[in-house]
Amino acid sequence: MEKDQRNSRRPRFLRGNPRKDRLQDKGSDTQSQKGEGPPKKNSFFQRRPRREEGVRAPATVQDQIVPVPSHEDFLFLPLGGSGEIGMNVNLYGTNKQWIIIDMGISFGDGDAGIEFVTPNLEFLKRSNILSYLKGVVITHAHEDHLGGVHEIWPLFKFHVYVTKFAKEVLLNKLEGKTYKDELVQYYLHEIPHNGKFEIGDFQLEFLDITHSIPESNAVLIKTPLGTILHTGDWKIDPGPVLGEPINPKNFQKLADQKIMAMVCDSTNSILPGHSGSEKEVYDSLQILIGKIQTGRIIASCFASNLARIKGLADAGFANGREVCLLGRSIDRMTEAAEKCRYPIHLDQFITEDIARRLPPEKVMYIATGTQGDEKAALARIARGVHRSVQLNSGDTVIMSSKIIPGNERRVNIMFNDLSRLGVNIITEKQEKVHVSGHPYQEDLKEMYSWVKPEYLIPVHGEMLHLVEHAKFARKCGLKTLIPENGMLISLLRKKILRSYSIGRWGFDGNRFIDMMSSIIKEREVMGKQGIVFATLVMDKKHNHFLPDQSIISVNGLTEDSGEDLVTKIKNTINNLFNKPTVGDDDSAGKLESESIRNPKVRERISNIVRANIAKMPLISVHWIYV
Repeated sequence: MEKDQRNSRRPRFLRGNPRKDRLQDKGSDTQSQKGEGPPKKNSFFQRRPRREEGVRAPATVQDQIVPVPSHEDFLFLPLGGSGEIGMNVNLYGTNKQWIIIDMGISFGDGDAGIEFVTPNLEFLKRSNILSYLKGVVITHAHEDHLGGVHEIWPLFKFHVYVTKFAKEVLLNKLEGKTYKDELVQYYLHEIPHNGKFEIGDFQLEFLDITHSIPESNAVLIKTPLGTILHTGDWKIDPGPVLGEPINPKNFQKLADQKIMAMVCDSTNSILPGHSGSEKEVYDSLQILIGKIQTGRIIASCFASNLARIKGLADAGFANGREVCLLGRSIDRMTEAAEKCRYPIHLDQFITEDIARRLPPEKVMYIATGTQGDEKAALARIARGVHRSVQLNSGDTVIMSSKIIPGNERRVNIMFNDLSRLGVNIITEKQEKVHVSGHPYQEDLKEMYSWVKPEYLIPVHGEMLHLVEHAKFARKCGLKTLIPENGMLISLLRKKILRSYSIGRWGFDGNRFIDMMSSIIKEREVMGKQGIVFATLVMDKKHNHFLPDQSIISVNGLTEDSGEDLVTKIKNTINNLFNKPTVGDDDSAGKLESESIRNPKVRERISNIVRANIAKMPLISVHWIYV
């Protein structure tokens, strides 16, 4: 049998790895051409080291140790954001030193009670990276770049480098934390606009770049071995409304510095053209809101998009409406902006109480909740449970944002609630009410031409975005290297050294827990299958189960108390332990240990529940001896 035929009949997880070469030379196809021969050692055709096919062996402690960066190499290690949207955490290392660029989060789906998710940064300890960590640099104040700092910091106590706006956002997050004063006094460093600074052997420079939040920065990272441009999140916007337009000269001059690699935003790499300017949305909102002559207007946008908030507010004022802000996150962001002297002018907004007393056609609200979060202002208004805002037929909701993939279901539920109220809904599909904060293909091409890097490393995107970004870059004449989370890369040698298992942390209450832990699994089972609590009473002297004194509680399984199911469970446990014996009463021998009894009990309860209602609940067994 030919090898290809043999492989095609094997289960998918046992087949060979069909993924394309990670490293691509400029102008090359995604697959090697026949007849090229074996890949050259340490070249751009070097393949990623293969994992063993089939079941992966569990990692040992030694497997998780990351080599100490030498003075002869420059390393890159993404822990989050490469192969996913969110929780960006990227490490650079050289000469026995590491720095981290960004410490972001992704939001939990709420099903397991997890507030947010990060890479499992316990990896910093078990890999020995923490011993050589010199600091954390934050590119901007979005949650997927800054959001983990305030909860992760007390675990590791690292130095943090931020601009003024990101600092104000972080200070707000630190309110009420016992360690706030220590962090602010000894570990928090404010870097000026376009500032240069040093962390160990790393010489760094912030380069102001336009995005959907003030003070976004690309980071120029210089070492004796070479220079890297880490773009952060960006777009080319000639009219950003807040802040200055991008200055091409700041990036064009980098071409003379021979940039080794550009580590670049890939979010919109599959989209042709330009991402568009915030000024286009600003002008469109002026016209759109002027056309709406009746009813209330509620415009929803991301709380961090202060340029959009300004554009919406200016449009409301220009058309004779008073404007009210709704949502704590908008309050926090606008307060931070005012402290940094951005022209938000909080004194121009009215309170909810005043807005409630105005005629509907004279008021406009700017609210959080573009992603359907049930706790956000817009979702509560749609459900009719907001404390001060009620919508009626003829009112208008403007969704001045995009729907993040994965949130479609929640947003559709909110849209249905609004439609039930007779509200008009306007989205980016009908009007120019949103532009992205990330580069499209023509923006990427322009940045390549300015910086002229030796090669490109696409990050900040799902694998589709990274692969398509690499394809586009190769069409533009660049070499590429596609990373994944946990992949250790030699920037100097342009080579993937090995991969590490990072895992995920979930923030649960006031602690981080492993997302693969039994806690999460048990919550998932309880939420979907219910739970049975069995408090069983045993006459220890006579080795006899007492069903009448035992308590069985079934939760999430029946609409009533489940008495019939409880009776069946008690009977099956009674049959298990109170079997009739022949001869002397003591012939049953000694009482079995709980470690032996409990699996038997769980099996019997599981069988009864499955046979009666086709569910497999979590089962908790507790013994009382009398």
